[in-house]
Amino acid sequence: MAEWHCSLSFGEEANTDLKVFQVTEELLAQLLACNNSFVFKGEPGGDLALCSSEETYAIRSLQSSNTLLVVPELSPEDGSAVIQGTFSQHYELTRSVPRPEVVRRLLSEQYYKSDAEYRALVLGSELHVSDTFWETQPSGLEESLEKEEREEEEDSSARPPKRPRLMTRKELQARVPYSERELDATLANLHAIETPLQHIMLPEPETVEACLDSLLTIGEGSGWNFSCLSESTCIDELSPFYDPLIISNVLQTYGLSKAPESASESSEKEANGRVWCLDATKVCLFRVRQLFQANASWPGAQLLEQWNSIVPSGIRPSLEMLRADAILETVGSGVKVAYFPRDALPCTPRERFAALFDRRSKWPRLELLPFIEDLCSWPLEEVAKTDAFLAQHCREHKNEQGVVICIAL
Repeated sequence: MAEWHCSLSFGEEANTDLKVFQVTEELLAQLLACNNSFVFKGEPGGDLALCSSEETYAIRSLQSSNTLLVVPELSPEDGSAVIQGTFSQHYELTRSVPRPEVVRRLLSEQYYKSDAEYRALVLGSELHVSDTFWETQPSGLEESLEKEEREEEEDSSARPPKRPRLMTRKELQARVPYSERELDATLANLHAIETPLQHIMLPEPETVEACLDSLLTIGEGSGWNFSCLSESTCIDELSPFYDPLIISNVLQTYGLSKAPESASESSEKEANGRVWCLDATKVCLFRVRQLFQANASWPGAQLLEQWNSIVPSGIRPSLEMLRADAILETVGSGVKVAYFPRDALPCTPRERFAALFDRRSKWPRLELLPFIEDLCSWPLEEVAKTDAFLAQHCREHKNEQGVVICIAL
C-alpha cells in the first residue's frame, strides 16, 4: 500500500464535544432520507433507545483509549488538513427486539374482567392515573418497576392499597422504548383489550381460560362447527357468564377471522357479525397446559391418550405442537414429556441461555431454536444471523450421528 503524508492542525473552532453514532447502512439511508421521524427514549440513569415508526435501536456507549480526530475526506494530493473535532467515545446503534414483559408488567396492575368492574374503577374514587410516576423514577424502566415492587413488599402493611394506573395507547407509546409498529405488534401478541374509554388493558388470564373452556364445552355439546364460529352466536350464549369484550378477545386469541367463501356466507356474516375459525394448535396447547397443571411430566403415550380425550372432536393433537412448551426425552422404547414453557423463561438472551443450559447441559440445535425464537428480530431461516447470535451465547459441535449440539460457553 502506497504511503503519503499530510500535516494536520487544529482549527480555531474544532469541536471537542462531538456525539458520534455508529449506524448500519440501512439506518443511515433512513436518516438521510428524512422521510421518517426518530425519537430518543429512555429513563434517567437507564438505557437509551432510538425509535422510528417501524423499528427500535438500542444505544450502547463505547469508550476508546485513543483520541480520534475528525478531518475532511483526504486524498494523496492534500498536503495539509484542519482538524474539525475530536472524540474518544462513540455510540453504537443496534436493532433491538421488543421485550413483551416490559409492557406486560406495566399493564398487569389492573386486568380487565368485565365492563361493570371497569366502569366502577373509572368512575370510582380508587382510580389513579399518575403522570408524576413517569417523571420521578430515578432509574431505567424495568429498574423503576422492580424498585416500586420491592417497596410495596417491604411496607405493604403500613401503606394503603395501591391504586391502579390505566394508560391509553398514546401514554403507553410515550412510556416504552418501542416503535409504533413494534408496540402494536406487542399489544397484539399480548392480546390486549382497548376499552371504550381508550384504555389499554390485559384481560384477566383466569377469566380468559374459563371463557375458552366454556366456549369449547358448550360448543361441543351444541354441535358447533369450530371452523366457522359466529361471534354473535358465541356472545349470545356466553354473555350471561362473561363480558362481550372477553368473549371477542378469546375468539381473536385462539382463532382466525374467516373471510366469506360464498354469497350466502357473506350475507350470514353481515347478519351475525364476524366469523372465526379456531386455531387447532392453540386449542390443543390450551388443553395440554391443563394436563400439565395436574402433572408436569408424562409418558408420551399416556399424555396423547389424555390429550385426545379433552380436545374437540375432529382435532388431533401431536407432540410436535409442544416444540416451545415441553422437552421430549427418549426413555427406553418410549418418550417422556416434561413441561418447560418458553413463556416462563427469562426474556434477556444471557439469562435465557443460562436457564436453558441449567435445564439441560446439551441441546440439539433443532430442539434449542424454538426456545430462543422470540429473542430474534429475524426469521430463524436466516442462517447467518442465527449462527452469529448462537455464537455469542453457546458453542456448537457435531456428535457421532452428525447432529449439531449446543453447549454453554
